Amino acid sequence: MTLVAGVLSRETMGPVESGCRRCGLQFSTHSDVSDALSAGASAVFLETAALDAAPAVLKSIQAARSHCPAVPIVILARFNDRVVRRRAMSAGAADVLFLPVSMDEIEAELQEIFSDGGNMLDERGQDCFFKLRQTELIGSSPALDPCLTLLRRAAVSDANVLLLGETGTGKEIFARAIHKLSRRHGEPFLALNCATLHPNLAESELFGHARGAFTGAEGQKDGWLAAARAGTLLLDEIGDLDLTLQAKLLRATESREFQRIGETRSLSFSARIIAATSVDVDHAAEAGRFRLDLLGRLDQVRIKLPSLRERLDDIRLLVGHFLRKHSRGRRIDISESALSLLESYEFPRNVRQLENAIVHAVAQSGQRSTILPRDLPAEISAPASKPGEHYVIHVPKSLAYQAAREAAATEIDQIYLTELLKNHHNNQSAAADAAGIDRKTLAARLSRSHDENI
Repeated sequence: MTLVAGVLSRETMGPVESGCRRCGLQFSTHSDVSDALSAGASAVFLETAALDAAPAVLKSIQAARSHCPAVPIVILARFNDRVVRRRAMSAGAADVLFLPVSMDEIEAELQEIFSDGGNMLDERGQDCFFKLRQTELIGSSPALDPCLTLLRRAAVSDANVLLLGETGTGKEIFARAIHKLSRRHGEPFLALNCATLHPNLAESELFGHARGAFTGAEGQKDGWLAAARAGTLLLDEIGDLDLTLQAKLLRATESREFQRIGETRSLSFSARIIAATSVDVDHAAEAGRFRLDLLGRLDQVRIKLPSLRERLDDIRLLVGHFLRKHSRGRRIDISESALSLLESYEFPRNVRQLENAIVHAVAQSGQRSTILPRDLPAEISAPASKPGEHYVIHVPKSLAYQAAREAAATEIDQIYLTELLKNHHNNQSAAADAAGIDRKTLAARLSRSHDENI
């Protein structure tokens, strides 16, 4: 029988033991975490009764993670402190519950740990997940918890995944994490930005072509589906994929076969597809701009990533991570005044914008050991808003709602991106960074808005 161990006070032991019994699990008590792990526990509940005991608890988690990375440790804390929760989760705790807890709460936690897909990563996967939580999947906000649960479940399956979220929320980071945690981790991970595909070459890029298939096809070319082999193919900005190509991608995902341009024989592919978009793909499907049947094929596991505005508790943790990442060996800190500015800013471009702000601040700080408010980008340290300084979008009243949305989006691309490029002296990389998109996407959307206005 599966053993659940508790390092608990007598008062807390009751609901934990009852919750285990209700789930059909064996329960035993121990003096410390190492003793519990030695007894073969498959999960450990560890109680911390006082705030000053938190450092010892964190050391216990870290020691347990180094010896038994696959065993989840749940902290039961008598103080509701978000800093302690953040540190415990970063150290590798599976969850932090605040006392008093009920038997129902313990039962729900155990079901999450031991249910199918709840915690099915093998030891390699658990160790990899722990490392990713420290290096890439940064954050302990409750808004992030369901995303991480779905990430683990997606990783142990072969289901296609649909990643949704605003620009800069970390969709590619999540896609790479799913690949690293999966059984496909030894195969390629490829990322294709659909917004940058030229309409005349898109099919060739995705499926490949035979020699002589069209003018300029001097040799056979493998497309992205073939190059991904048995690995993972990320189709980023899938919402910008041409409808004709969507139909061909649908056939390929249904049959697991495709044809190069100019060939009649079918080739099989076994890659998992992860699609990502910042577009409201459900509305796009309703408007006929995205195939509903393809959406159903890609949307086997849906993960909606929260904006940075929804996880403000993570800003300090993210700032610390980005400082370590970009300080180049320097010991550098950030003042409380600068942190307060970051915590009060809305970050329309999300985590990517926060990281860029820290890179900027580190460069501006020179040889100082502390980042000050003046080191932050001007939009954060001294935001300017002049009356009347805004764009006016003209949409005919006669248009239906979806057509009006499309017309407004096209005009935004034409006016906003064109002026942004001008303000950055036609430097597409700088303008793309300011817009929160990559350079290829900027160029593609400028080209598309130009074509639609010819």
